[in-house]
Amino acid sequence: EQFTAMKFPVMIHRNDTEKDEPLDYNLITTKYYEGGWFQRSDICASFRERLWRNLDVYPQKHNKKARRIGILNRNESRAIMDIGRLTKELKKHYKNAHVDVRAFDSEYDLKKEEDTMQMQARWFADKDLIIMAHGAAMSNVIFMKPGSAVLELYPQYYFNDMFWELMAQCGIYHSWYYDGNRTEKYTQDLAQQETDREWSNRMKNKKKNINYDWNQIHSIISLLLKAVDATGR
Repeated sequence: EQFTAMKFPVMIHRNDTEKDEPLDYNLITTKYYEGGWFQRSDICASFRERLWRNLDVYPQKHNKKARRIGILNRNESRAIMDIGRLTKELKKHYKNAHVDVRAFDSEYDLKKEEDTMQMQARWFADKDLIIMAHGAAMSNVIFMKPGSAVLELYPQYYFNDMFWELMAQCGIYHSWYYDGNRTEKYTQDLAQQETDREWSNRMKNKKKNINYDWNQIHSIISLLLKAVDATGR
């Protein structure tokens, strides 16, 4: 199919069903691909520049005194709970920041007239930090400026690191928060072990909404913004 926004042919694959048996992670997890999502980081950069150019995207330069923070929520599943409090806390602790909350209708269907690829590209490219739930929308990090940041949120029993390599290759600072029962911060191994134990219930677990501990994610956000400020792009 010719995707006119990109000016080159792309193959669009839509998977509407998921089989209820373990998948071969050697085939689907990026860490097993030599070089990850792109063969080299410079190829990722070239692809991003081409997308920006063809979609008329012109990212603003980072301004430490006017940070742009995005919260991307989901309407259908894995919703970030108490968005109001999250927005309020961000504005309280980062007084000059502009906090922009969006919720795309679906990870598959663009139902609203303004939910165009160009709109999504501009939204992502304009942000210094984006807080979002793990999901297909994370592929949009390709539109983000190198030196910007993402905080990825997981519901309990649905940990997956498949987008980590993509963010590394795109030059995006990344951290994560797992909504589990422990009071201390989860390690990657602990989050993965919990997910593996509940593998048979993954179709139910992937629809869970996400609660957060503000103190924990605040410390993560502060570290991410310090890294973004230091890069200054």
